[in-house]
Amino acid sequence: MFESPYGERAFQGANFVPRLLLLVEVSKAPAALVGGICNIQPWRSSQEKPPWKNLSSSSLYSLSNPIEEDHIYSVHTGQTIAPFLLLPPRQVALPMRNRWQGINFSDKTDNIGGINPRNLGIRMRTRWEAMCSLWENNKGDNNKLSLFDQINYMNKLGNQMDKAHTRLVYTTSGIPTATIIRDPDILIDTKLYWIKCQTLNEAYYLAAIINSQHLKQSVESLMVKGAYGARDLHKHLWRFPIPEYDNDDSLHTELARLGKGIHSQVQNRWAEEKEERTTSDKTISVTVARRVLRDWLTTNPEAQKVEFLVEQLMKVASEQPDSIAGTD
Repeated sequence: MFESPYGERAFQGANFVPRLLLLVEVSKAPAALVGGICNIQPWRSSQEKPPWKNLSSSSLYSLSNPIEEDHIYSVHTGQTIAPFLLLPPRQVALPMRNRWQGINFSDKTDNIGGINPRNLGIRMRTRWEAMCSLWENNKGDNNKLSLFDQINYMNKLGNQMDKAHTRLVYTTSGIPTATIIRDPDILIDTKLYWIKCQTLNEAYYLAAIINSQHLKQSVESLMVKGAYGARDLHKHLWRFPIPEYDNDDSLHTELARLGKGIHSQVQNRWAEEKEERTTSDKTISVTVARRVLRDWLTTNPEAQKVEFLVEQLMKVASEQPDSIAGTD
């Protein structure tokens, strides 16, 4: 049971897994993009699991052919966000050409994985056939889903067809980490939850709360423990009385103001860190970004004010007559 109304407003991103089939690296060569055609390669990761990590290069050859640019979308994953910060998104190849026109399903015999092939670019049609074939040949024996059903499970992609100009995103696991997406064309992966915000101030308010140490310490007791500590976050944070943003509530507006200020400072802090690391040839990664920014937040005066206000916010909310604090 949720104590916060945000529990009903938070949606998990689309299942862009297996990554090997869906995520791509787009060539940055000047001549790579010709007439709307992109050179791509499957995105590989050390975190791949069998059977996908065991696929031979020859079996993936068909996934490395050029495809139409309008089948490539930017996507944020759990590995592209840090507190108050968006890192560069990844790219995903999907069987749809204009997300705002929806997904062209088909139940006819010539469909490819449930998708109408006539609505795909010629090159993407060939790639989608190869993607579906690899999926069918390597998915688990008990998995009856087509590749697109896997992507859109529980309408996780379809839910994103609405043009949401301001979204708060947060990680599904580990230390609660949140930031703001203002580009409606960006897609969101299953390793993130997203909330469509009515205003930018609501997004700053939520980012301030979710990135706070107070919330982290509160929610840890509800999270499954792994080898490296509390792991699964999902919607556990909404079991706490975090009220919906109210622009007439001074506590809410102060948290939004502080969240906005910290967001701006984080962009500057990370730009400085990146420049220093680039000059010194040091590693730049999401792990580094999170560590650097969390350390910085522990000494930031505005972040310390947020900690006090988040504690007050949850205390006040739990004392309201209609609060159900402490129940499951």
